[in-house]
Amino acid sequence: ADLSHHKLMRTLRWFVGGSLSKASEGLNGAGMGEQHRLDQDGTPVALRLYMSVAPRGSPTVLDILDDGVSLFTYRPQMDADGLYKEVTVFAETGKARIAKASIVTLSLYSEGSKGAGRDLTVELDLE
Repeated sequence: ADLSHHKLMRTLRWFVGGSLSKASEGLNGAGMGEQHRLDQDGTPVALRLYMSVAPRGSPTVLDILDDGVSLFTYRPQMDADGLYKEVTVFAETGKARIAKASIVTLSLYSEGSKGAGRDLTVELDLE
């Protein structure tokens, strides 16, 4: 069968265990979890956030950076009392594609005001 018209989906994953407030050194640009270096170009199509304990008070706001540039016009957030969020809207301008050899990092932008939540898993789907 000719599968040349099918794009291979790849998923970049990050896991930050424990309380995110302890990871606050990752706030505003410094990466949390591992850095991913792309082995081929990719286009982001979906982002999923999972937490075992939800943020309280206000949302926990995250960012995914491609060589230091956000993939989003509006940063993704886990709503207060939320455990799962899917985001499919990326930057309206700027980098629509992530180039081969780019470094992709996760950044914590702001924590929930009464608790940032725990055990964050982030999955970024690329095609």
